[in-house]
Amino acid sequence: MALIQLLFQASSVTASETADDATLTALLDQNDKTFISIAYEASAMERALLDFNANDFALPHWQAFLQHAPEHSTQIHIGLGWAIAKRRIALEQVEAAIEPQQLPRVSDGTGYCEGTFKQRIAVKDMKTPEWLNDNLRRGYDQGLGRSLWYTAKAEPETLTNLITPFAEERKQDLWRGVGIALAYVGGCDEETLRQLKTLSGVFAADLAVGVTLATLSRKAANTINADTELTCQIICDANLASVCAVAEQKTVKEYFEWVGKLKER
Repeated sequence: MALIQLLFQASSVTASETADDATLTALLDQNDKTFISIAYEASAMERALLDFNANDFALPHWQAFLQHAPEHSTQIHIGLGWAIAKRRIALEQVEAAIEPQQLPRVSDGTGYCEGTFKQRIAVKDMKTPEWLNDNLRRGYDQGLGRSLWYTAKAEPETLTNLITPFAEERKQDLWRGVGIALAYVGGCDEETLRQLKTLSGVFAADLAVGVTLATLSRKAANTINADTELTCQIICDANLASVCAVAEQKTVKEYFEWVGKLKER
């Protein structure tokens, strides 16, 4: 977790000091591929902040960065969500510049940022931005759930105590976010993973969906490691190959169906 935090901060500085996107991506790609998405997330945040500082909600700098590194599209949209949270921009102001199916990823970034830096509002008071509708709240809570795994410092009981006060209808998305963070960060032993799965209770399937999504992302980026394998085995009760065969997993299909329906907005 400390490594990820340092990488985010360093990449943010690099992006703020590097105007040319080709030069920036070359610098970012020098990082360890295991957590390369963090570098792109931080850089996308900086590009979006540059646009917000100019009151340009067509996001020309952010869009150019996205076009330059489309293989990191997910992280670039999450980074935009960070910028929205930092500048307290209403999503409606930039929505025209975003593909509808990517909106949950943007709101995920907002939820993560607020869960990390606005804990009194987002976690203690459990408040959400006024612009969130039900679909975007799901993405926001997914990001918030990711942040809670970091806030809890990977302690399952601490995490559970953070999630318990939330309304029942929000917990499904919070636990999915935990699963994404769990599989992405890694570093947990088998005992911790089993404890977390037990504590997730009726939301164990949602935890597994998050693990599956992070595993698919790691597979696409060719960054699968031993931690990913172990997390799949314990949380999903399956080997990594089976976890990646998402067509047979009803809960994962439902997630993609939800995101896909946003194209119709």
